[in-house]
Amino acid sequence: MLENDKKRISEIHNIAKNYTSPYTKSGKILYYLDANGQYDTLDRVNELVSFLKEIGALDRVILLEEPFDEFNEVDVSSLPVRVVADESVHSEVDVLKRIKLGYRAIALKPIAKTLSETLK
Repeated sequence: MLENDKKRISEIHNIAKNYTSPYTKSGKILYYLDANGQYDTLDRVNELVSFLKEIGALDRVILLEEPFDEFNEVDVSSLPVRVVADESVHSEVDVLKRIKLGYRAIALKPIAKTLSETLK
């Protein structure tokens, strides 16, 4: 998984780094990475982050969504990227739990979480 992610990110970055955007402060294309809960340890995510830094892509990552599955309660506050919770959030209690674990954003998808829960 990790090696495949590195390879794909590298391919995309090698293309995107040559383009600019009038919609970002830096003028660079920014990346929203969704790991879909595929990582099992913080060490593996740190290896991905190190790779991003190595290829010059870390400063382009605006969000890293759901690196761990919903049952994995790893503290992500040490990561140098904004980590987003998604599938692990089903209620207000889950939101508070993820905030305590260092998540700095929540993906709100009313169609999946119901509009009433999203509004809470």
